[in-house]
Amino acid sequence: MIFGTSLKDNEVSRAVYADFLPETLAAGRFRCAPAAHVIGQGLESLQAALEAHKRGVSAAKIVVVLGEN
Repeated sequence: MIFGTSLKDNEVSRAVYADFLPETLAAGRFRCAPAAHVIGQGLESLQAALEAHKRGVSAAKIVVVLGEN
């Protein structure tokens, strides 16, 4: 079995998250998917995000922005 936490501090994590993804995302050769569905900004939007999740989502990321972009 492989757990995501076991990848955190090893060479696989470094190869994917430090070497591969930043360059390919910046070049547009790799895209984040599915597209984000931004519910709102700040902690006050968390309840709306939880309610959207409770109503059910399919192939979508529910996002609340917590901080400066």
